[in-house]
Amino acid sequence: MAAKHRIRRGADYRAVVRTGYRVGGKHCLAHAVLLYPESDQNENVSRETLAVDLTPRFGFIITKAVGKAVTRNLVRRRMQSICDEAVREGFSGATVVFRVFPQAATVDYQELRHSVLKQLNRVRPFRSPKTATSGSTHDMPGSDGRGSNQATAAGETV
Repeated sequence: MAAKHRIRRGADYRAVVRTGYRVGGKHCLAHAVLLYPESDQNENVSRETLAVDLTPRFGFIITKAVGKAVTRNLVRRRMQSICDEAVREGFSGATVVFRVFPQAATVDYQELRHSVLKQLNRVRPFRSPKTATSGSTHDMPGSDGRGSNQATAAGETV
């Protein structure tokens, strides 16, 4: 993975984990911060500025719970390879930190690849902040926010 696509500083990791939104998965948790060009109001943004502003960056948090150093490095190299593939296929517009679960050490490459690419697809870069929904269950059709088993006044379930 190219150096421009890696997160290296601890402050950058903390910023993404604290401010980014989470995308859960089977083998890892992705924290993502969407990137928007600084000249959002200016319609005459050059391609170079847009390319620099939307360059994706990735970081990996792999604790000792995943395994010994050899195992952790294997998982890290696999994750870097998968993210590098995503960049080559056109993924951009987000900074992503993956917190890897111990289960990632026991799965094969294809299953890990499927899980990570699914998470990256759910990040949905370039979403306008104006069109983002609140994410509340009250906004979902057919949902009143109380769950499927609603209690009646007598304490019975419907």
